[in-house]
Amino acid sequence: MFVMIRKYAGCPNAQEVSRRFEPLAQGFNNLPGLKSYGMVDAGDGQFLTVGLFDTRDQAMQSVEVARSLIQEHDFAVLLPNPPEIIMGEVLRLHRN
Repeated sequence: MFVMIRKYAGCPNAQEVSRRFEPLAQGFNNLPGLKSYGMVDAGDGQFLTVGLFDTRDQAMQSVEVARSLIQEHDFAVLLPNPPEIIMGEVLRLHRN
């Protein structure tokens, strides 16, 4: 399994990003290998997305989908800076 974290700096309103993304989530949810996806208000103008995927290739595909959604649906004001992308293999996952 692989995790893909996107860290956006300069986000003026994380709640608004989440609210506006909700109608588009279906397209993201249809990504092959997606196990879970979350959005995090990290405070201080930082917004994170976290996706868990079966394979590295599937995680990489999510980068293009996210970039496309941001461009197509005018998120530039809410996410004015390109994300820092952090990706890696999940070594251990605990589930309750």
